[in-house]
Amino acid sequence: MDFVVLLLPGVRTGFGNVNANGITLSVNGNRARSNNFTIDGVDNNDLSIGGPNYFVQNPDLVQEYQVITNNFSAEYGRNQGAIVNIVSKSGTNEFHGTVAWYHRDRKLWDSLTNLERRSGQKEPLPNLVNVFDYTIGGPIVKNKVFFFHAGHFIRNPQFADLRTTSLAPTPEGIQMLKSAFPNNPAVQYYADFSAFALPIGNPTIRPDVPASTITIGNLKVPVAAVRRAVPLSNRLDEFNVRGDVHPSDRDRIWGRYFIQDRPGKD
Repeated sequence: MDFVVLLLPGVRTGFGNVNANGITLSVNGNRARSNNFTIDGVDNNDLSIGGPNYFVQNPDLVQEYQVITNNFSAEYGRNQGAIVNIVSKSGTNEFHGTVAWYHRDRKLWDSLTNLERRSGQKEPLPNLVNVFDYTIGGPIVKNKVFFFHAGHFIRNPQFADLRTTSLAPTPEGIQMLKSAFPNNPAVQYYADFSAFALPIGNPTIRPDVPASTITIGNLKVPVAAVRRAVPLSNRLDEFNVRGDVHPSDRDRIWGRYFIQDRPGKD
């Protein structure tokens, strides 16, 4: 949702580091690190780079997206750039909820790139995107106690197409080296860790790079470029729970819990 800020006058994309989920913002000529990001008024700044620490992924849990670029009131401080505050939704006296699903399959919509066609690839690598959102909120005690809960899940089975241009001994070439030099520890080490020996991503010979041979004594060892499709762990689980208590017409007590989990591969 950072891109909403770019619609305001005096705001442009900044330069420098930003974490992978968003963009940097330069407001009224200030550095990108000069902005103050908050959620419900609570600090949400990344301490190492310019930008928010926690990126809200589910737009249906956002009640307001506040951006202040000048004339700050006394409640704001810390930085001289923009104030970017996300106000989360709370429950009401009526039960409400939303459900959303976004789906994209590269095999249905994307064609092969020129590089993929040249390498003899027949169909795009799998890249299936599924994004699920839901929210639910309502009363626990009418006019007094309310709850709001939201979830956001990304499932993106995807592969990175890794290709080398340097030539390495093929599986046949590795076996030739092992047979010719059975007691050489360097050959054994190479056989265990060479480009073709690593099983990750089902390594194959690139047909678009001419294969060759290297001569070691009287031995001609075949070499070729490697291509492999490495599976990526593109998964995200996000949960938000908020509770509000109104003990009187003049008092408000609330609490919110956010958690994001991006598990890696085993």
